Amino acid sequence: MKLSKKMKIVLIIILAYFAVVIIVYYFMDGFYYSRTFAREQMYGQRHDNEFVYAGRDKVYKGIYVGETLLSGKAYYLLQFHDILIGANRYVNIYYPLDEEDDRPSVLESNEMLNGSPAFLILNPYGYYDDNNVSYDKIFKNDVLNNPVEFLDTISEDITKMDDSLFVTALTLMRHAMEVELMLWTKDSNSNYIPKKKQIDMFTGSEKEKCNINVVERIDPYKGLKKIGFAVADILTGSIQGAMILLYFAFVFITGGPAK
Repeated sequence: MKLSKKMKIVLIIILAYFAVVIIVYYFMDGFYYSRTFAREQMYGQRHDNEFVYAGRDKVYKGIYVGETLLSGKAYYLLQFHDILIGANRYVNIYYPLDEEDDRPSVLESNEMLNGSPAFLILNPYGYYDDNNVSYDKIFKNDVLNNPVEFLDTISEDITKMDDSLFVTALTLMRHAMEVELMLWTKDSNSNYIPKKKQIDMFTGSEKEKCNINVVERIDPYKGLKKIGFAVADILTGSIQGAMILLYFAFVFITGGPAK
């Protein structure tokens, strides 16, 4: 079938359009759909996505291993299981004995340790007031002098606890992890003496302080989705560009960003 001169011109314009859009797409690392997909992939690789969803008032039982050395410094060592997604994944939490000199470390391990009972409260998607009774009782209100009040809420017997009783809390946020510790120690009269510590630990680039392995979870449609978003971006590239220009024109006319 022989194309008319007019059809040839239209075809050349269409090919030129796609050539320009594809080149711009390549140098800009994608348009809206592709960039949104890339952000979702990056979100899926954050360490906080490795933690289980705790639900309301969930307390995890782990162990207090004892005092240990890490990089030449002394720490209390706690270990917890069942807080990471997957089997044989343990979280070792190192609290510095000298809290003014150092900060805690949260490190994943595949080695199970032994010790006396310890407890952990997990706020995996940030903390909001009054959404975790156990957390509020220990960390939000006044210092809890008697650990029995906490242990009764989780049906644990104080007589089965060691002379040192630890409760820790991890509050996971997008770029930070808040680590808190409550420690009760028995005095000579068998009364528990409380000590509460709170430390904010930003973990974005501090692998030596927070090292949780990110698991590559298989998505059989990942490749197809990436191709689909790329095609959608190329087909709608001019429309997206026009909308961006329209937005900036509106900002220029109104004298400020659109609300």
